Formats: sequence, C-alpha cells, structure tokens
Amino acid sequence: MSYKNWQIEKECIILGDESALEEYSAAAAWCNESGQYTIIEDGEFYRVVKLPDPEPEQESPTDEEIAANME
Repeated sequence: MSYKNWQIEKECIILGDESALEEYSAAAAWCNESGQYTIIEDGEFYRVVKLPDPEPEQESPTDEEIAANME
C-alpha cells in the first residue's frame, strides 16, 4: 500500500483513537521503509510529503589537483 497522499486529522491522534494511531504507525513505517517520504505537521493535519531529492555529491579533488592548486 502507498501512503503518498496520506493525511489524518491531528485531533484523532491527540484523542488516542486506536485506529488512527495504527494508521499513523503504518504510514510512518512506510515512510521509513521508502526513505523518500516523511510525515509533517500541517495545520490541523499530519501529512505525508516527499523529501527533496538529495544534492549530487561533489567529487573530492585528486592529490594532483590539490598539488596544482598549491603552486
């Protein structure tokens, strides 16, 4: 099951609604498993949102490039 567009009213969680807590837990597990989504607090709701794509890592300079820059 996908939780891409999942949301739930915060009040359901605050009041301890058992089914809401289970649903939140399942959505959180899905987010953690995929590593691409997270749950945020948005006004009166908790929502699943996509995390931004990671910045590409810059390559470390080689020893030769470091030496050339020191000259």
